[in-house]
Amino acid sequence: MKKYILLSLCLMTLSSSFAQLKDFKFKFYGQIRTDFYYNSRANEETVDGLFYMYPKDEVLDGNGEDLNATSNSNFYTLYSRLGLDVAGPKLGTAKTSAKVEVDFRGSGTSYSTIRLRHAYFNLDWGKSAVLVGQTWHPLFGDVSPQILNLSVGAPFQPFSRAPQIRYRFNNKHLQLTGALVWQSQYLSQGPAGKSQEYIKKSNIPEIYVGADYKNGGFLAGAGIEMISLKPRTQSSWEEKTFDPTTNGTISIPHTYKVDERITTLSYEAHVKYTNKNWFIGAKSVL
Repeated sequence: MKKYILLSLCLMTLSSSFAQLKDFKFKFYGQIRTDFYYNSRANEETVDGLFYMYPKDEVLDGNGEDLNATSNSNFYTLYSRLGLDVAGPKLGTAKTSAKVEVDFRGSGTSYSTIRLRHAYFNLDWGKSAVLVGQTWHPLFGDVSPQILNLSVGAPFQPFSRAPQIRYRFNNKHLQLTGALVWQSQYLSQGPAGKSQEYIKKSNIPEIYVGADYKNGGFLAGAGIEMISLKPRTQSSWEEKTFDPTTNGTISIPHTYKVDERITTLSYEAHVKYTNKNWFIGAKSVL
């Protein structure tokens, strides 16, 4: 209970402090987006088909007919969005800014409800900057397909917005990025399905380090990410034993504490050249 009271007091103090500051600039933006899609066959997809990934393989029935050769279509306005950009006053020598953006995609299989896309504040000292909040995962990067479909290259292109603390250093043509990343809407898969518990119990956020070289319209870079998860903390099994009172077999459940961890690395490299009217890019993720 004490920590909630302390948090409330901190928020009240921050609110009263910022209320006395001037030179805030606000920019509201948004879009009304309607998406109609038609597919000639069944596909791997999410959001009821609105987020398309790839067509399913043939599955033949007893008559040799493809069960996945079925057309489908729908119409949605889920990705209409509203946003607010804030340019704040200087905090010491740092320029302050913030962003909040929402759409109506919902989460899981719940659609047409408000979903948080971006929510962060940024401190910029010129050559270096610190961002705290939710925005694109660093692996998403600055290189992705520019298409009308919402998937922008998924499942090959990492697609995730995540809470993070990100530091960037810029020196002429070089940009260095380091980030600590947690999970919110896009979760790891494990023994209990998709869950935030694996990284929550790990106590270690995802760690990303990357570098980019920029010169005019040319961009090239690479990054590496480490994720360390605890898939489970308990192991349960049943012991089969003979019960003399019933002359039958009974099951005795056992549950033990376990200490398991899975740590993996992901790598990515990208290159892009942008002209006035076109661009060409390539990206590899391992």
